[in-house]
Amino acid sequence: RMGERKLSPEQVEAILRSPDQNLPAKKRRRVAQSLTTSPRRGKKALIRVFYEESGRERLVVNAYLTERPERYWEGDLP
Repeated sequence: RMGERKLSPEQVEAILRSPDQNLPAKKRRRVAQSLTTSPRRGKKALIRVFYEESGRERLVVNAYLTERPERYWEGDLP
């Protein structure tokens, strides 16, 4: 489904390696998220990657881009 959402595996891996924020989510999951620019409108956007950790492995559960980063960002947007 990442392809449907126009996210490449490389983008998701980069965010997992070095997110702008890494926050707890529901059901022992975490969300790694990073600010970016929307490819459609050229304004601030946020890529969110939900994952579960099992030992040294991370299983991506969901990933998407939102054009409403203020809704999910912790603290003031840079």
